[in-house]
Amino acid sequence: MSLIRNIKYSSISQIINMLLGVARVLLIPFLMDLASFGYWQVYVLYCGLAGLFSFGYTDGIYLKYGDKNIDELPLKQIRASIVFYFLSLIISVVILALCIFNLDLGSQKLVALMWVLPNIAIICVVGYFSIIFQVTNQIVSYSKYLIIDKLLFFIGLLLYVQFGEVEFIGLIYLDVASRAILLFVLIINYYQYLFGDKSNYFNGLDLYKVLSKSGIKLLLANFIGIIILTIARFFVEINFSLDEFAVFSFGMSLTSMFLMAVASISIVLYPSIKRLDIVGQKKQYTKINLYLFIITPCLLLIYFPAWYIVSNFIPLYGSVLDYLNLLFIFCVFQSKMQIQLNLFYKVLREETRLFYANIETLLVSIVFIIIAHYIFESLYSVVLSFVMAIVIRTFRSELFFNKRFDLSNRLVYFHGAVCVIFYLVTVFFMCS
Repeated sequence: MSLIRNIKYSSISQIINMLLGVARVLLIPFLMDLASFGYWQVYVLYCGLAGLFSFGYTDGIYLKYGDKNIDELPLKQIRASIVFYFLSLIISVVILALCIFNLDLGSQKLVALMWVLPNIAIICVVGYFSIIFQVTNQIVSYSKYLIIDKLLFFIGLLLYVQFGEVEFIGLIYLDVASRAILLFVLIINYYQYLFGDKSNYFNGLDLYKVLSKSGIKLLLANFIGIIILTIARFFVEINFSLDEFAVFSFGMSLTSMFLMAVASISIVLYPSIKRLDIVGQKKQYTKINLYLFIITPCLLLIYFPAWYIVSNFIPLYGSVLDYLNLLFIFCVFQSKMQIQLNLFYKVLREETRLFYANIETLLVSIVFIIIAHYIFESLYSVVLSFVMAIVIRTFRSELFFNKRFDLSNRLVYFHGAVCVIFYLVTVFFMCS
């Protein structure tokens, strides 16, 4: 019953989260020109890397205490170790600030990057609370707080529109303020996770080192996974115009809404599956695999209303339609990676294999993108190369787990065939 309850609350929060995300993705491009939207997306892009500066500490908590209840956590030691976590965040922000000020950047891009810095501290501390909720199976609390900053940002955006022209710096202020309020609410309501009796600081330092050491592989694997998802955006930002980067980022934002929604499912499942023996884990893997085979291709159907909306109501971003079908294929394979494959890499403590799988995919992605760009010199070829790398990673991971659990590869090939058919249909549809 606890699992069903968690899934229910998580699903409700994710539906709300996705609706807010849809409104945000569709509204902001209407309110800004391409250049301002481009700088806003530069800020969003680099904020996505903020979690790297946890240096494995929160990932270590996730792995070490993933099967514990809240009363089983050594909170005295954890509170002492947080002191060193905070110090590492402060030092990181100061060093990054000095580096950014010494870069030869335009004033607007400099502003966008400087406002990433407070987000590093806020996102990493909010991430600590999120991890505590997840490992102790407090999914209801996690789901409740998940939407606070998104809702505040959306309300602030509606008010902002009433007072004049929307600029990217105003959106950045809203974004930082909404995250800061979320952090304040978390501290007020769950101060015991930060404040209270502590063990001595030597014990805290020892735990900080243990957690960071155990979590660094998962952090690096996740970080490389993020880079895999953003390498194309970095490449486009550097090698194409700001307008082309803005349009491509708009397309990625459309698909990322669905990825945010599906990510919560693995968060709900992890504590429960972690507690099972290998037979139970195999059974759950098989169930999830079957459900995803049925559900994820349905995401592809959303392409058609998305195509209609963009072509008829957002013509400024109409060039995204050239490769929107590829982005939806990417969304399907990445959903499978997030819900199922990354989950079981963690459950089976295969962080090292996940790390190497992501490294391999990153290298393949870079090589594909560079070759495609310099041969064809088109954004479509860059997107196609990026999506091919994602597909290869998913297939290889599925084959690994099917071998590990002694399962058939039939669904792997069927899933691939569905995506090929979708691609051919949409190419014909776009050209008709």
